[in-house]
Amino acid sequence: ASELRLKSGFFSGFEVQPTTAPASPDEQRFMEAQQKAEAAAADAAKAKADSEAKSMQVAAARRVLLEAEMRAAAELRAVADHKSAAMAAEVAVEQASAAVAAAKEKVPMAEQEVADKGEAASAARAVVVERAEAEARLSLAARQATEACMTAEDRAAH
Repeated sequence: ASELRLKSGFFSGFEVQPTTAPASPDEQRFMEAQQKAEAAAADAAKAKADSEAKSMQVAAARRVLLEAEMRAAAELRAVADHKSAAMAAEVAVEQASAAVAAAKEKVPMAEQEVADKGEAASAARAVVVERAEAEARLSLAARQATEACMTAEDRAAH
């Protein structure tokens, strides 16, 4: 009845101003439960907003971490490339050192060949000189023989 009185605002033909009557224990419990539910809903909304903010922070941190991992991987590849290049350079140096050592081993043989060829050239020059000297002696002997023949012919003619 009190609810009806409050709703209609009339009682026995007179206008009655709504008054707050003391609430019943059930109404008090309902109101307290409603306030708690509203507070819980507000807390849940705040928790959801906080969770979404944290999720965004986690996503940003994951992006930063992923970028850092990608940079680290690129740096590791660069280091590996440098190591490969250094190893290739070491191999090239070793090959060049081996080639120099082989060339050094060949130097005495080449020097001996040059010496042998020099000796052969000297011997060939000596043979040429001997031949030239022999030809000169032969030419001289031929002239002397020719002169002797002419002298003998001249004597025979007289």
